[in-house]
Amino acid sequence: MDNNKIVEFTLDKKRNLLFNYKAMVSYERATGKSFFKFLGTVQASGIFAEDLQALIWAGCLHEDPTLQLEIVGELLMKAIGEGKLNDIQLKLLEAMTANLYTPSDGDKLPLESNLQK
Repeated sequence: MDNNKIVEFTLDKKRNLLFNYKAMVSYERATGKSFFKFLGTVQASGIFAEDLQALIWAGCLHEDPTLQLEIVGELLMKAIGEGKLNDIQLKLLEAMTANLYTPSDGDKLPLESNLQK
């Protein structure tokens, strides 16, 4: 049984982020960076554009295996122009932490406090 949480968000259309083991491996292969090392440094440095693009791409592959990293970059540029960046970051962080972290009552997502307003 698959207990992975899927998080819906809007990029070019309604999409579903799933950040499971396969997505982590896809991110690592695309960037050459360790996913867990990234999680450890994002608290201090925030999410860089190349990581945002690769993470969105990796999290969407489960529903669209033909999705290309470059296309996600183009879609993100359009979304930024439409003022959707903060919403996308929040959904990404929700998806990334949903399957790795079980919060206690009242806890915030571990990365939520680092978003730029």
